[in-house]
Amino acid sequence: SRGELIEPAVPFEPFALSDAEGETIDLETFRGLWTMLYVPSGPCGETCERNLYHMRQVRLALNHRMTRVQRLVVPPSGAPLREALVAEHPGLIVAAGEPDARASLIRQIAAAQADMAPLEEAIYLVDPFGNLMMRFASDLPPKSMLKDVKHLLKVSRIG
Repeated sequence: SRGELIEPAVPFEPFALSDAEGETIDLETFRGLWTMLYVPSGPCGETCERNLYHMRQVRLALNHRMTRVQRLVVPPSGAPLREALVAEHPGLIVAAGEPDARASLIRQIAAAQADMAPLEEAIYLVDPFGNLMMRFASDLPPKSMLKDVKHLLKVSRIG
């Protein structure tokens, strides 16, 4: 693997967020699909935009398997992403909601990787059961991320 496995995979505890349309984002959002999850460290700047681009390109490169993968971004400040940026990424789920709910999810992610070296601006992979199981460094080439995701989708009968 080119990304780092989170061992053991950590199941998310219940949380409740929403998207721009008011649709609920919770554990059921993860069920049945692999999820690329990204939590920018602040306002969406250059690194954030690059990570969103890489997530989109990796998903598109999966070809017929891309319907098995969704993308979710959780801005920690609750500030919405620029409309133009969201328009560049059709299908991207942008979480909003109460600050406490966002903070709870972010704490769960931090706790899952507490025994690992810190990694800023990572992209995470959540399995179709809602387990946080892998992370990718923001400077990892997207082709490396693609190889890992392709391999997982190939060997997995779930999602």
